[in-house]
Amino acid sequence: MAAVHGKAGTCTTGGGAELTTVQSWTINFVGETADITGMGSSWTSSIDGITDFTVAVEALAQTTVDIPADLGESQTLTLEIVGGGTEEFVCDAVLTSVTETVSIDDVGRLSMTFEGNDLAVASRPA
Repeated sequence: MAAVHGKAGTCTTGGGAELTTVQSWTINFVGETADITGMGSSWTSSIDGITDFTVAVEALAQTTVDIPADLGESQTLTLEIVGGGTEEFVCDAVLTSVTETVSIDDVGRLSMTFEGNDLAVASRPA
């Protein structure tokens, strides 16, 4: 049974700056469909629609990172699972939200959400 451990995953943004405090990242793929059911049919029928994806990144907050300056801008993201194969996800995405949370009993947290524009699965350089 193959298993992947995320402790060595990475997230690199725009100009090649790796977010060093990333705790997790998630890609959510969505395949839309178009309903083509005709009147009188007892079962629905659908055809392929547009595919879409979003990316969520959770990290530790850093006072030296000025991520809100990138809000609403498209940038290139590279998401990698180190030790999980030879591929990485490379995508163009727009940073749509940034949330920083500070709690009295925990370290600061940073949540970022990206709306995808284009996605490629690329082989990592050896």
